Amino acid sequence: MVWSHATITGDQIGDHKIMSRLSDIELAGAKKMAHKAIALSEAAMQFRAALAATATDSNAASTLGLFVRNSETNVVLNFALTTPHGSVEVVFDQALKGGELVGRFRFFLIETGPTREQRATEIWTILFTENGNATWDPPDAFAWNFMADALATEAYMGMAVLTLLAKLQKNVPAY
Repeated sequence: MVWSHATITGDQIGDHKIMSRLSDIELAGAKKMAHKAIALSEAAMQFRAALAATATDSNAASTLGLFVRNSETNVVLNFALTTPHGSVEVVFDQALKGGELVGRFRFFLIETGPTREQRATEIWTILFTENGNATWDPPDAFAWNFMADALATEAYMGMAVLTLLAKLQKNVPAY
């Protein structure tokens, strides 16, 4: 059964009265947020596709050693990157920015020790809207778009790749 506001109200489902703990406004807000979450998942898939296209089309794979691959987490919206500085797991989830639901990608450098234990270090986080507007860092304003026209998307994704590499390089041990 697909629910709509017409079939469910705060105190009744069809002919059956219920005691609701949430107001009609809260129920409508939950429905709206669920729809937005679906749109954010679709945007997450477009981000991965744009990153993979940039790695392939700009020769980032051969010139920068960047490869996009499936995640070892077996979560469909997560993915992984092979870089010259190690393996990176990219984890998708959601967050709130200014009270609005947004998508979030967190980039983790994965280090595997000699006994195969793994350690994940978060090195970068970006937030994005369902329209592809993205931040360079979570507190920042939305400043770029990964679903714009082809030339702008390639340029922004190229900057994203270089930003990721720079953040990885800051985590290289210094002696």
